[in-house]
Amino acid sequence: MNTPAKRALILFGAFASGKYPGFIHYLRNHDYAVLALDMRTPVADAQQAIRRSQPEHVLGAIEAYRYLKPDDRGLALAAIDEWRERFDIRGVYTIREDFVELSQVVADYLELPSPGWRASTVCRDKSLQRHYLSTWSPAFHVRSPGDIESFDALAFPYVVKPARRSGSSGVVVVRDHDGLRRALPDYADDEILLQEKYIDGAEFSVESLVQGGAILFSCVAEKRTNHSHEGGDYFVEMAHTVPAQNLSDDMRARLLEINKDILTRLDFRDGIAHAEFKFDREANPFLMEIAARNPGDGLLQLYQLAFGAPIERALMQIVLGEPASYGELLKRVARQVYLDSPAGRLQSVEYAGDGPAPYFFRDTFSKPELPATQPEDPPSLREFMIEKSRGEQLSEVKQSSDRLGCFFIDAPSGALLDELEASIREAITAKIDTTHASQDE
Repeated sequence: MNTPAKRALILFGAFASGKYPGFIHYLRNHDYAVLALDMRTPVADAQQAIRRSQPEHVLGAIEAYRYLKPDDRGLALAAIDEWRERFDIRGVYTIREDFVELSQVVADYLELPSPGWRASTVCRDKSLQRHYLSTWSPAFHVRSPGDIESFDALAFPYVVKPARRSGSSGVVVVRDHDGLRRALPDYADDEILLQEKYIDGAEFSVESLVQGGAILFSCVAEKRTNHSHEGGDYFVEMAHTVPAQNLSDDMRARLLEINKDILTRLDFRDGIAHAEFKFDREANPFLMEIAARNPGDGLLQLYQLAFGAPIERALMQIVLGEPASYGELLKRVARQVYLDSPAGRLQSVEYAGDGPAPYFFRDTFSKPELPATQPEDPPSLREFMIEKSRGEQLSEVKQSSDRLGCFFIDAPSGALLDELEASIREAITAKIDTTHASQDE
């Protein structure tokens, strides 16, 4: 008698699961094998060593893997064909932005749930987003770095951003011709750029769970960037709050309605969408960008703290073709706060307040499990994660990977959350040798 093949899910970017463990927790608890497709990097190799030596680690649930690049379609399908002989593949998902299009190819090949061709293709390219979603976009032009004269068509200040990067990489406000000349060498000669009207105002995101083309859940989150907070030239996210606190009910409703129209335009079918918006000073909303995958940073954890249940559970149910629901009861207000830090060499981070001590993520590539929150819980620090290594060189924060670390907090109200954030900041000491501020690694 033949033994039934084990159910499995193909997880692109799986070696990021140490930072986003909720996906594998759900799959492991429901007896799914995890089949990993990811890019080979020194960090991925280090995580492989952990996977082999620590089966209890979240990465230990990976039963098979292949290294490949986002454009290796043939290699991906060859791996899939091999795995289909041993596993009953029920779902496909990507954690990483780089694999959005390839995961769509694989899902279509296997006839499994996915965001859909239009959604995956448009969401992967910011220039396509501007054309397909021009109704909700700021004024823009598509440029190349070598065509400097063409940038004069839009008045200063404006924003320049690469069409296919993520994590705020290469996104900069240009205030004059000197600023443009300083910015352009940071882009490849053949890199497609967006030149956009600068929108000065508050920033928000909308996370949406979609199944069968219908929105099951949407929520507005609030963000704080080093541009809005410090007035610099970059737009790196330095805090997220779920749900957003500093917007009116009317503005919230407008964002959710616009987000619904955008998902309809994209013919978004199954998965999660992460859309980013800004309101200008006249309260007009503009789409900044949209992704056909889960949000980065710690937003997934914030939804768990705010709603009392992991959003990854519902997302995995969607991509596995199972009935899904989420967000029936809002319990808390949750926030992730990134640490400000000067340039220099990191020595240590100390915390003298109540709650968990800072830990260095790269020591174990694992995160503590978050509790099931209750409305009556006191304001709480839940996690304090340092993303850089001891002795690592810190630089000016120009993109997400430059950030030192963060902490996660939640409270019954926004006012209590603000008080908790302030008290935690006062109790943090980051020891950084600034004599190395201008030295390379």
